[in-house]
Amino acid sequence: MGDFLLNYFTPDHIVNKVCPEYDKLRNIVLSVLVAASLLLVLPLPLIFVFPQASLYYGIFIMCVTILFTIKRTGTYLLPTVATLAIGYGIVVYIILISGALFSPHVIMLYLLMLTGFWTDRKIIGHPTVLVNLVAFYIIYVYTAEEPFKLSMIDDRVSTKQYFLLFNFCVTLFFGVFFSFVKRSYEFAQNEVREAHLSRINNLTEAVNDRNRELEGIRKNLATDFHDETGNLLAVINQQAQILQIKLSNNPEFSSITGSLINHSQQLYNTSRNFIWSTHNESNNPIVAFYHLIEFGQDFFNQFDIEFSAKPLDKSYFDLLKMPSSANRDLIAIFKEAMTNTAKHSGAKNVLLRMFIENGYLNVELKDDGRWKEPDPSSPSSGLQNMESRSLRNHFLFSRLNDGSHTYIKVRIIISNA
Repeated sequence: MGDFLLNYFTPDHIVNKVCPEYDKLRNIVLSVLVAASLLLVLPLPLIFVFPQASLYYGIFIMCVTILFTIKRTGTYLLPTVATLAIGYGIVVYIILISGALFSPHVIMLYLLMLTGFWTDRKIIGHPTVLVNLVAFYIIYVYTAEEPFKLSMIDDRVSTKQYFLLFNFCVTLFFGVFFSFVKRSYEFAQNEVREAHLSRINNLTEAVNDRNRELEGIRKNLATDFHDETGNLLAVINQQAQILQIKLSNNPEFSSITGSLINHSQQLYNTSRNFIWSTHNESNNPIVAFYHLIEFGQDFFNQFDIEFSAKPLDKSYFDLLKMPSSANRDLIAIFKEAMTNTAKHSGAKNVLLRMFIENGYLNVELKDDGRWKEPDPSSPSSGLQNMESRSLRNHFLFSRLNDGSHTYIKVRIIISNA
C-alpha cells in the first residue's frame, strides 16, 4: 500500500529512477503521508478540552495539498516551504493562546524543524534552526509574567527566561543532531545508489557483450546459409528447371517438375527471409521497406506491371525501430498484397511508398487496378492474413478504393525505442 501511494503521488517520469531527485521525493511523500495520517487522528482527543486544536487540520490540508502539487507539477521545494511557513504560524498561535512559553504545544516546533531537515538538510533544515530560535523569542516576548517561580534556578533569572534559554539550547542541540543524522543517511543513500549504478553498469556491459556475441552468430549463420544452404537450394531449383525443359514433351511429369520448382523457390525465399530477420538491422522498418522494394522488382518483372517505390528519407534511419517479428509481419503483409495485386486486380502500375504523417509511419501499396470485393460468406484468406498480422502487432490496417486506385495501407506508431 505504501509503495502504491508513493508511486501514485510521484510524477511518472521520476518513478523508479535511480537518482537523488527520486530519493528526495520518496522521503517527502512518505513523510507527508505519515504526517497527514497523524494530524488527522491526534487532534481529535484534544478538541474536547481545547477546541483550538482543530487548527492543526489546517496543516493537514496543507500536507494533502503538497501531495497533489508534487503529483501534478513534480516540484516539492516551494509547496513544502509554504506548508512549513503556515505550520509555524498555526503552531505559534496555538502556543500563544495555550500558555505561551509554558505551553506543551512547543514540542510541535521541534517536529516542524525535524520536517525541515528531513525534506532538505541544507536548503530547509538549517534555516529552520534560526526560525525556531526566532519563534521562541517571539513567544517569550508575548509570554506573561511567570505564574510560578522555580526554586532551583538563580534568582537573577526569571522562570520564562529559564524556559527561553532551555528551548534555545534544545533547539541548537536538535539542530546539530538532526543535521548529523540526515547527513549520515544521505551518505548511506549515496553509497547504496553508487553500488546500484555499478551493478547496472556491469549488467549493461554483460548485455552488450552478449549482443556482440549474438551478432557474430547472426553473421556466421547468414554466411553459412549463403555459402551452403542457399547455394544448394539454388542448384536444386536450377536443375528442376532443366528437368522441366527436357521433359516438356511429357505432360505426365510437367506438373511434378513445376511443383518442384515452386516449392524449392518458396523454400529458398522463406529461408532467406528468416536469415534476414536475424540480422541486427532487421528491426528497422526502413530496412524492411528496401527488402520489399527488392522483392517487388523481382516479382513484378514476371508480369506486365510497372513497379516503382518512394522510400522514406534515410535521415530517419536511426530514429525508427520495431521488433524484428513485427518487421517480418510487415514484409509478409505487403508480399501478400503484391501477390493479390498481380493475380486479381488487373493493375498495370504499382507504387510502394513509405512516409510519416500525423505521428504515424505509413507504408502504402497503390495500384491502378480493381480488386475483387471479398465474399462475406467466404472471407478472403489473403485479407484475413494481412488483418491478423496487423492486429497482433498493433498496426492500423486499411484497404481503400477510390474508383481508379486501390490502396493497401499500414500505419505504425512511431517509436525510437
